[in-house]
Amino acid sequence: MGGFSIWHWIILLAVIAIPVVAVFLIVVLVNRSNKPPAATGAAPPPIGQSIEARLRDLDALRARGVVTDAEYAERRAAILGSL
Repeated sequence: MGGFSIWHWIILLAVIAIPVVAVFLIVVLVNRSNKPPAATGAAPPPIGQSIEARLRDLDALRARGVVTDAEYAERRAAILGSL
């Protein structure tokens, strides 16, 4: 009757391990929720600039070769989608 049996060790492990795992999971979830959102690559629209001016600027960028046709189409759709 001396010493710990295997059941004592299992219960002791469960009593210690469950709170440690719970605290670890809470810390991980809190850290994930505090991260800033990933950048989408699209710049926010200039403040106070009209839709027409933004489309003209986009046309000028495409004419200079700064944006590809695919980027042009995507950004034009985004500008028109903000109406």
